[in-house]
Formats: sequence, structure tokens, C-alpha cells
Amino acid sequence: MQTKLEIQIEPKLHFKSNEIEDSLQKNGVYKSGTITLYQLLEFDQYIPQEEYIPPEEDYVFAMENKDENLPFIGVVNFNFERFGYCLNTYINGDIYFGFYYKDIINKKGLYSYKPQIQNEFKLSQYYLGEWKNNLLEGKGIYLWIKDHVDNTASFNEFINPTFDAFVGVSEKGLFKKGVLLKYIDNNFLMYYGGFSPEGKKEGNSCFYYSNKLDKICYGTYKDNIFIEGFVGKFNEGGKLNDLIIYKKDENKTHSEGEKLKINEYKNIENIMTNFRKIIFSKNYFKMIYEEFDKVLKFRDEKMKNINILTDNKYGEIVELFESNKISLYEDIAKNMG
Repeated sequence: MQTKLEIQIEPKLHFKSNEIEDSLQKNGVYKSGTITLYQLLEFDQYIPQEEYIPPEEDYVFAMENKDENLPFIGVVNFNFERFGYCLNTYINGDIYFGFYYKDIINKKGLYSYKPQIQNEFKLSQYYLGEWKNNLLEGKGIYLWIKDHVDNTASFNEFINPTFDAFVGVSEKGLFKKGVLLKYIDNNFLMYYGGFSPEGKKEGNSCFYYSNKLDKICYGTYKDNIFIEGFVGKFNEGGKLNDLIIYKKDENKTHSEGEKLKINEYKNIENIMTNFRKIIFSKNYFKMIYEEFDKVLKFRDEKMKNINILTDNKYGEIVELFESNKISLYEDIAKNMG
């Protein structure tokens, strides 16, 4: 499971400013090979307000590259650096749709890896969320989908794939704290807690839930292993039915725990019941699919037309990335700490 995104940095573009200026004044556009530049007059909507730009450099361009291998639509600044929301295809086939700051990925965006073929399966990976200096930084969703190679269904029409997702907070390119979901064979597993620099489950007050067993582990994880805490089993009505205290025994293959009287551990019962209630309060799996489907459709339909930049529709892109409603991590963090 990959937790650190390896960004493909492209060589910087170079243009002859005199030729561009002359062409823009005469024709309103500048063309060179597969590249077309359009000067944009509504400067303030493309550049962050906190960014100081010298008055003599106060202009940006919409740029389109129709190269089949490196298609690009986006905003570039006076130095012809990507600076604003762009759709950029990298040399290795990865695609980024989101914000750049002087050729560096920042703010918010969607990064799509080129699918990997593994025997008869295809692995697709996406990250949708916040960035800083080409690294995951802040809230976001990392999604893995493994499906049969011959499945050509659209994103939101997968046929029973293996689904993994991280919803939470990253720091310097690594998962910091959040929810790790796994959906396979119509069952789901959920972990909530911290992560080590190696991407392993680690920390106190962590939760692990199995939908198939309707069981919660609550306590301490280290190196992806539940080492101590409580294990609770729910009945068909969603009521905590069994509770044991757990401590992993290194000398045994299977650790054993003492069965507890639930009425003497009301605090633990409330914590487990509340956690289960939160994760069933909304259809988070459906919400995640719908969010990615919405952004991917916008990318593949609207962002393939330069008019999204030149016809004053830039605000639609900003709104798209500001309207994320996936609240799974916040819902749990707010109630569970």
C-alpha cells in the first residue's frame, strides 16, 4: 500500500516573449507547434490574493497543449510556470487535475496514477485533497481500486471490486491520522487511528471494525497489530453483546482475553456503541465514490475544453474543489477524539 506520492516533475517550458507579445496584440493568441497561449485579463481570479506580483508582470495566460502524449490545459504565469488550476498529463501517464504554484502542486487537486496491470487485475490509484510542495499535506482521500482488466465500466459502475481508501490527514506526504477502509466481497473493514512513518497502524485509542463479524477492537496498535485493549461483539440489533479485555501474548499464536461484565464497563460500552453508530450514520462508501466520480467527470468533460478558462468559467473549478462533503474523518474525530 503506497502512502507517499512520487510526483513526476516535467521540464520547464520556454518561450520567446517578444514573439508572444506581438502575436497576442495582433491575433489574441500565440501558437507554437501543439501549444496555444491566450492572455487572460481577469488576473485576480487566477492568482492567490496573498501572492505579490510586480505590476509589470501582472498578467497570466491560459495555455493549451494538444500533444497526444502530454496534453495540457491550464494557467501559466509571466514566467510560463504552471500557476493556477490545470489539467496536466505527465510523461509516465499519470494525470494531475488541480492547483499549481510556480510549477509546484499546492492547495487542492486530484492526482491519478496510470493504472497498473497485475495479471488479470487492474489497480487504479487516486488522491483527492490538499497539497503542499508536491506532497500530500492536510485533509484528503487516497483511493485504491482493484478490478478485472476486462471491466470497462465507468468509474462509478465497478463490478464488485476490491476497494481501499484512506480518509484523513496527511503530513509531508505521509498518512498521519485518519480512517482506513477496505471493501471486499460485499463486506467492509474499518480502522481509525494514527499511522507510523512507514504507513503502519500505530497509536492509542484506535478502533478496528469488522462488518462481517460486527466486532470492534478498541485500544493500542503497533506495527499494524492490535496489542492491547478491548474487543466487543454486537448482536443483530446493534447492541454490545460480549466484551473481553485483550492483551497480546507473544508466546501464543492466538491471544486470549477475560470476558467482562458489560454493565461494569459502561464507559467502554458507550465508546464502542458511539463509534459503531457514527460509521453507520451515513453511506460513506457511496459518498466517496460519488465525490471521485464528480471530479473525474468534470476533469474528463469540462477540463478538456480550453473554454473553461477563457469564458470566465474558472470559478466552476474552484467551487468543485471547495465543495468536498466527505466528512467521515471529521465525524469520527469530533466524537471520538
